[in-house]
Amino acid sequence: MTERESITCRDFIESLDDFVADEMTPEKKSAAVAHLGECRSCVAYDESYRRTIALERSLKADDRQA
Repeated sequence: MTERESITCRDFIESLDDFVADEMTPEKKSAAVAHLGECRSCVAYDESYRRTIALERSLKADDRQA
């Protein structure tokens, strides 16, 4: 991936696990961040994905306390 190369929405979605886990190469992370700066749909998808993870963790924590 070149310094100026952009990624598609499909590329972003397919790499979302790695992006959220901060397990991307610096080049791919830079491209993903640049894509988020231009794509409101992927920003919404990313936020929804992160909320889902947080909800799942909170449910698991509630199960441990019961």
